Amino acid sequence: MKLLKSHPILSIANSFVIDSPSPSNLSYLWNYGSLLGLCLVMQIITGVTLAMHYCPSIDFAFLSVEHMLSEAEFIYNFIIYNFTVSCDGAADLPSIMQFDNLHITENLSQAVKTLKGTSGIYCITNQESGQMYIGSSANLGNRLTTHFVGGSSNAHLQFAIAKYGLALFVFSVIELCAKDQLLVREQHWLDWLFSKDSSLRYNFLPNASSSLGYRHSEESKALISAANTGSQHTEETRAKMSAANAGENHPNFGKTTSEETRALMGAAKAGNSNASKSVSIYTLDGSLVQSFPSASAAALFLGMTQVGVTCAIKRNSVVKRLYRVSFTLP
Repeated sequence: MKLLKSHPILSIANSFVIDSPSPSNLSYLWNYGSLLGLCLVMQIITGVTLAMHYCPSIDFAFLSVEHMLSEAEFIYNFIIYNFTVSCDGAADLPSIMQFDNLHITENLSQAVKTLKGTSGIYCITNQESGQMYIGSSANLGNRLTTHFVGGSSNAHLQFAIAKYGLALFVFSVIELCAKDQLLVREQHWLDWLFSKDSSLRYNFLPNASSSLGYRHSEESKALISAANTGSQHTEETRAKMSAANAGENHPNFGKTTSEETRALMGAAKAGNSNASKSVSIYTLDGSLVQSFPSASAAALFLGMTQVGVTCAIKRNSVVKRLYRVSFTLP
């Protein structure tokens, strides 16, 4: 003890740590304040570092975020820390980009164009109920179309869209990441979502891109079957589907086919004997609806392409949720 008080350096440490006068109401609870202060300092440091790599320009903002995720060392960890520390609820979910009023065709088309070819994690939020759906995609533009136009995604979400209307739903990009990191990052956010009350989520499964461990009940199967039987796209939905895939959003926009490729396609089509085979259309219980002299005639009846009809025959898949098609036996 004498050394602590007599040594020139140790005496300073002793006066601040051991013999430092302090009020009686000072307890270990004060440590929480210092820990929160440490979190604040780390938030400031990571935020400033991210701001140094971000370009606030309408032309380069998106590219600068992709650069941070794929090329800048340690920046990816900074982004995750900056998001994770501040995320405490649905309203506090990080949002790199947000798209609303998607019931308006122009807004939907612009959103698809903006997100085309971008990979990342997204969240669809019901602004009235607060419920969320979190997923990932290698092409967020296509996934947005699947959810809001195609109507073939999560059944819970689709029922909610039908109930509340598309105007109440917001599509947010939570995080941009490389394709090989999608499942890892989606699992991170699903863990966060499933830590909340079950009434706040549309997701059925706690595992990223897996149906492992979940089975629909017989009652649910009956409800899904009844909801989909005889359903058809409305004219408004068809218009939105057309707008979402028009112009630059079309997968073949700007592409040209070489003469050699055209010749190969012509030769393959000429040698395809399926085009001249008669086709029969049946209901799901096996009753004959109508027979046609060719796949193209059946396609015209079903409102599909000839290729679509041929693929449905080969895969023995259900068409329009109502029919099965097959080549007519001689």
